Amino acid sequence: MTGRWEGGDYTAAGDAWAHAADHVTAAALAELAELGELAELGGRGELGRPAVPGGLGGLGRPCGPGEEPALSKPAEPRTAVEPSNWAERGQPAVLDTPTVLSRPAVPGEPPEPREPTAPAEPAELTEAAPRGLPARHLAHGPRVLDVATGSGPAASAAARAGCRVVGLDLEPGLLRIAAERARRARPSGTAEFVVGDALALPFPRGAFDLVLSTFGVMFAPDAPRAAAELARVCRPGGLVAVASWTPAGAMGRIAPTVTRYLPRPPDGPPPTRWGDPAHLGAWFEPLSVDLRTEERRVRVTYPSVAHAVAVFENKPGPLRAHRAALEAAGSWGRARTALNALFTAHNLAADGRLVMDVPYLLALGRVRPRPGHVPAGG
Repeated sequence: MTGRWEGGDYTAAGDAWAHAADHVTAAALAELAELGELAELGGRGELGRPAVPGGLGGLGRPCGPGEEPALSKPAEPRTAVEPSNWAERGQPAVLDTPTVLSRPAVPGEPPEPREPTAPAEPAELTEAAPRGLPARHLAHGPRVLDVATGSGPAASAAARAGCRVVGLDLEPGLLRIAAERARRARPSGTAEFVVGDALALPFPRGAFDLVLSTFGVMFAPDAPRAAAELARVCRPGGLVAVASWTPAGAMGRIAPTVTRYLPRPPDGPPPTRWGDPAHLGAWFEPLSVDLRTEERRVRVTYPSVAHAVAVFENKPGPLRAHRAALEAAGSWGRARTALNALFTAHNLAADGRLVMDVPYLLALGRVRPRPGHVPAGG
């Protein structure tokens, strides 16, 4: 995924559907609560080890069976952009007691911490927030990983709902945007952002209660491997939630619309395979994940069709790479006209704006508990 997502203005295009992340995150948290499998803070990890002292929520000591965790004074959410070294620690992947960095971390340099401060007032939940989530779970905060977080809409939504969130992406530039947005949201949970690859997540097995991705992991070059990584870092009984554009929808048709003008087809399978239930079933079934899917829609609005074409042709990602190849072949003009026609065909507005109800596939998968596994708190 790297290399195609640098520079340009991702948010000019992506913010138009960022609100879908609120709905996806709310659905995933509600499903997790319904399963009754949310981990209690300080519960025992996959290997039966107690929580790491100083870990999630600032635990001062491991919790014994049936004990409520003793919480230290919380701090503001950490919004760091730094490579994770959790995999090197040889311990469960838990967040450190949150600290705030005054600047993004520079590779090779330790982050510059501030002194912990008193917590801000909890942010008010948005309309899409998971109202059915039990208060005890909001207080303890499910552990959430947002893979290919981009500018961080899903990570921010989960943090606003009281979760302890890690957002991961390959591009530090996008992570800085995500970190700043999470800080401005004043979440009641915590948010941390780390550089990492969806094909080699830098976390131990079973580290998170919820692993999600909204229109992100679908662009990983090796889909089965990415699916395996999502399942690996989700604990038994936890949930994997993925939202992806469907092949036949307006977003799913963008790449085929322009790439038909390339001298030869692009390498690799299309990202919209993630929007096909059959492919998802084939990838997740061998991973002991019970998957269900449903098609949903998100309303996407731009000032005009021309504006949408302009922001998409400059948006970091595969389309910009296709544009470079098409310009070299002298075919970008025709491809751009076809993109304009695609948006026009899906336009619901008659006032000069572009308004589309774009379908996406929401996949929710419960990682099956292994024989003998005792759920957290059980």
